[in-house]
Amino acid sequence: MTTRSRIAATIILLLAAHGLCLANEDGMNVMSAENTICDLGHISVKDGPQTCRFRITNNGSEEIEITDAVTSCGCTTVRLPEKPVAPGETVSVEVTYDNKEVTEFFDKRIALRFKGIDTPLLLSVRGSTAKAGRNRFRYACGSLRFEKEEYKVGDVIQGCPASGEMKAIYRGFRPAELEMSSPDEGIRVEAAHTLLRHGDTLSIHFTVITDADDFGTKEYRVFPVRITERGRKPGRKGISIRAVSHAEMCSESDGTCSPELKTGWKQMSLGAIRKGEVRAVEVPIENTGKADLTIYRIDGENISTDCPGAVIKPGESNTFILNLEPKRRRKGKYADTFTVYSNDNVKPEYNLYVTYNLTNKHSTSDHTTRQDSI
Repeated sequence: MTTRSRIAATIILLLAAHGLCLANEDGMNVMSAENTICDLGHISVKDGPQTCRFRITNNGSEEIEITDAVTSCGCTTVRLPEKPVAPGETVSVEVTYDNKEVTEFFDKRIALRFKGIDTPLLLSVRGSTAKAGRNRFRYACGSLRFEKEEYKVGDVIQGCPASGEMKAIYRGFRPAELEMSSPDEGIRVEAAHTLLRHGDTLSIHFTVITDADDFGTKEYRVFPVRITERGRKPGRKGISIRAVSHAEMCSESDGTCSPELKTGWKQMSLGAIRKGEVRAVEVPIENTGKADLTIYRIDGENISTDCPGAVIKPGESNTFILNLEPKRRRKGKYADTFTVYSNDNVKPEYNLYVTYNLTNKHSTSDHTTRQDSI
């Protein structure tokens, strides 16, 4: 091969590599939707299940298969096309919301995954639901009213996590901030730390993590905790969660288990932040599951970060740096929400909360207070 031929071959290889890079970067734009948000408006539980139809178009030059749809809760079901989407073809994806939840506002997320594309297409079904004429939440647990006194996880494979969801209506007449906790090992409980008012619905997610030698039925107790200025005040009456473990072992190769996202903190108080200041916030993320955890992106108000397609192996962790720059003009106390989008099947969208005091003066301390995730 002559020198000129070698140079030409090198240029061709470089152009080909550049083309692959562009294909990977633009992969998330190959599949697009006419509208990623379906607003159902104000509906009633008497209306029954509601269905939204999203029109998805293949903008690429090759057919693409929609492999999976991950929903943020079990209240939504997705009907996918049976055949791959041809280049230029537009198909319909049906998302049905069961409309049994009584809430002032709901926002259910769906992540569509495609073969050969790392980044999913995120869809949203939103609206508000009128209160039901009859309260289906029966069991009273302190200031919360649950559907039942005992919840069952079902069959759990030894060494694998299993998750579920509880819902409760706040029946107190004074606004309060509540969280859920358990004194038992092997269970993690998570609820949005928001100010509840009379009639609000609280969604509570729980994950049971069994050991490799666990077998049989195990019972866990979950208690509501009221957050006050004097500290946390646990309730005396709790909810029972039962899980049944089986002897079938889970391995990384059989695909039985999925990735599981765990953060080092759920809430963080940043103290005082001066207007125009950029505060760096560290978010440690650990993969406690049995498969690779992919962090697609981290979004939120007043933040910027760079974590395209970060992959965390089982048992490993990674720390992401978020740059918080409040753009509000007035002084005062504020709270921002960050959302971590990942391939965690249970919580593909995980929310983190930071609070701070926006001031004209320089920050007197860089001290931050964290609350570990539960």
